[in-house]
Amino acid sequence: MRYYEGKVPCPGCGRTGEEITRESKDSLCPECKRLLNKARIHEIEPHEYVLVFVTWYSFRTAKLNRLADDFLRKISIPEAKTIGHKGVMFLGSRDGCTSSDSYYVPRFVAEGLKDLLDGIMEEGLALWRHENAIRDAAREEASAYKQSCYEEGVKYGRQLLTQLNRGEITLEEFNAIPKHY
Repeated sequence: MRYYEGKVPCPGCGRTGEEITRESKDSLCPECKRLLNKARIHEIEPHEYVLVFVTWYSFRTAKLNRLADDFLRKISIPEAKTIGHKGVMFLGSRDGCTSSDSYYVPRFVAEGLKDLLDGIMEEGLALWRHENAIRDAAREEASAYKQSCYEEGVKYGRQLLTQLNRGEITLEEFNAIPKHY
């Protein structure tokens, strides 16, 4: 099949066949056809778009935050800002957060996302609490160990001073005790 490469402009965009080849003299160029098909699909399957805000740090761990953000960016349709959107939906935690990211997604997707993101948020909170409990327990254990070392050192030091006072060890022996730490 031969393509039209003449001077007659495309009925859609006005570019000639010399600029962009098309099937025939009176047909649309490939880009205009693609846009027309896109518009037809939009008419067949109209979507109501919603502006979705997800607050930062909703999922309590950097990895879960990043995964949720990457996923939402992939399904977001920024063009919905210009075609219009109906409504705003807030997802994620809304306490103690300073900002949020916004995404334009079809309403039916946003409604499905609510349960998913709430579940991820609960799991993130559980992980965060578990990590904090482990960290607190380790801190307590380290503090108790430091205290026992301190008490043992004080006890040992008193014994040395008592031995020095009784004459059981000399000042040279007292000073010669190796310092371990």
